[in-house]
Parts: sequence; C-alpha cells; structure tokens
Amino acid sequence: MSDAPITIPLDANGCPDLQALVELAGRRHAASIGETYVEDPFKRPPHQGGYQHITPEEWAEYDRAMAAWHSRRRERLA
Repeated sequence: MSDAPITIPLDANGCPDLQALVELAGRRHAASIGETYVEDPFKRPPHQGGYQHITPEEWAEYDRAMAAWHSRRRERLA
C-alpha cells in the first residue's frame, strides 16, 4: 500500500462518488497487470471490474467521506 493520501472522488454535489472510485480501482488494477483499461463497460473484461480492487483503506476513507457528506447535508436541511 502506498503512503500517498487516499483521495475519494466526489460528484458535482460534493458527495463521494462510488462509481468513480470503482473505475479508479479498475484502472489501477489494469495498469498493475500491464493491460490498457477498456473504457467501454460492455467490452471491458470482467477481471478489470473495480469493486474487488478497492482496498480496505479506500473503503474506510469512502465511508468516512460519505458520513461527513451526510452530516453536512443534514446540517443544511435543518
């Protein structure tokens, strides 16, 4: 695991974007095995799928970012 800080992608509303995280993980995995990431999801090989390549640290950071976003959202709605 890298010592670089984990950056969770956000959508246009500032919400953590799980689909973007999945894509980043898939891209990282494809690069790690010397493959070019296939952009078209209908042609992408199953082993390039990202969910299984998201690290536990990324999941933990995603959960923290989502909890913080929900907290900010609740404050705005109150």
